[in-house]
Amino acid sequence: MAHLAAGAMTLERVGDTLYATGEVGGDDFRLFKAQLEQPGLRRLVLVDSPGGDYWTALTVGEAVRRAALDTVAVGRCMSACSVLFVAGRTRSFGTGRVPGNSLLGVHGGYEADSGRQAFGAGTALYAFFRRQLGEAMNDGVINEAIYGFKQSHGLLVLRDIERNPAQASQAALCLNVFQPATCKVQAGKDAFTLGLVTQRETVPIDLPASMQLQLRHFGQEVKDTPFDLATWEQAVRPVMCPKGNCPGVDQFFKTFAAAPQHKAIAWDEGVSGGPMTRAHVSGGASSPEVAMARALLGCNQRNGQPRLCRPLVLDDQDLRPLFERQAQQTREALAQLPPPSASALAEEKGDFCSGEASKRKAMEEEAYDTAAPCTLRGVERIDTAALARMLQEVKRPILVDVSPDHGMVPGAFALLGAGVAFDDAKQEAAVHQRFEGLIRAAAPDPTQPLVFYGGARAGWLSANAALRAVQAGYTQVYWYRGGLPAWTAAGLPTVGKVALGVVY
Repeated sequence: MAHLAAGAMTLERVGDTLYATGEVGGDDFRLFKAQLEQPGLRRLVLVDSPGGDYWTALTVGEAVRRAALDTVAVGRCMSACSVLFVAGRTRSFGTGRVPGNSLLGVHGGYEADSGRQAFGAGTALYAFFRRQLGEAMNDGVINEAIYGFKQSHGLLVLRDIERNPAQASQAALCLNVFQPATCKVQAGKDAFTLGLVTQRETVPIDLPASMQLQLRHFGQEVKDTPFDLATWEQAVRPVMCPKGNCPGVDQFFKTFAAAPQHKAIAWDEGVSGGPMTRAHVSGGASSPEVAMARALLGCNQRNGQPRLCRPLVLDDQDLRPLFERQAQQTREALAQLPPPSASALAEEKGDFCSGEASKRKAMEEEAYDTAAPCTLRGVERIDTAALARMLQEVKRPILVDVSPDHGMVPGAFALLGAGVAFDDAKQEAAVHQRFEGLIRAAAPDPTQPLVFYGGARAGWLSANAALRAVQAGYTQVYWYRGGLPAWTAAGLPTVGKVALGVVY
């Protein structure tokens, strides 16, 4: 989002078009300046940018405006990227990503450490949008986008108009872009009527090879292993339909064969130690990630009986070699786990923390990226050294990764959405029921040790998940507060991520 200042964008020029992808920040102004000084540049195409540093975006945006470049958004152009986009003389969506995954996300600027709105950022952003959008700008909606969200996961979402149904392309103000239920549709308003784009039509874009969509599973490239549906069907049909004449099984294979991209199959063979008893197919998703999550969720919750599953195929690629490689990485890493860095352990012990969760509230529903308290009621906090020792014991704990990030502590499995929480009682009860069912599938004995960690130091996602496990009746619940950042800072190895469940 806006506060994630990271390395510079990747730039590539082809003819009169400059393509840019990645996070905004770092040395971007110098890199863009060098490109803008070259003659003949007419267009800037922004490809899949999650945002970045808003001050860098404003500086680069001003240079783009002076150069009178046309701008095109391909895929997700979020936060700081939207500033670069509105700097264009003309502005449009472009092809190159599926329609549902082509969107702009607009909000204010936020501090990197606290996640709070940054002083002065809103005024600068509003002035820039006002100058670029002119009379077409809707003050109410843009004001709400820039000033109305307390946290950086709140966004004004604007989708590709021509390639999406009219209802789907309506503007939406989302308190949490990752939770569709928090989105308030702005009836009759879209990217064109709000002035963000200057035309409704989508521009055909021929992306350079480096920016064409690469099929990935949590950052791991998936290719060169085409999935043979016919061979797999021949192997599993006797298990799925032992007595023959199963219309539902016939439909399952037909559905996957005919499903449009992006599509996936999730299954449970090998996860529970026995033969496959269930599988689920999803198709026509806006992205490979969404297809995988839908397939997992369907497999996890089929017939109301929670079961851990794993993705089998993503689009036309077989994922089994990837999981076999991850299993080998895990065995090797745990067999030769090095001692954690002494300096990193000392730094970890010095991390600031205070208070107890129960003195504030049981869980955090929105500000997941803010620091959780020092202690959690009924949960034992552990550090990197303690976790490393636990992973070398004969009977290792059940280690659960609740982050959406790439990479994983060896021996863990990912439970996507396990750390979300809601104010709405009905929604909260449904999420807790799914969480409890999947945790019991992983750890049937409530006395089994459970360790939860996330992708941020002291993040609320892992804290929430640990508190949920206590509510579910588990008696040995541990919270690895430092999470993946502390693990890697200690010089310890990671492995490719494997998700076995989706809670939300």
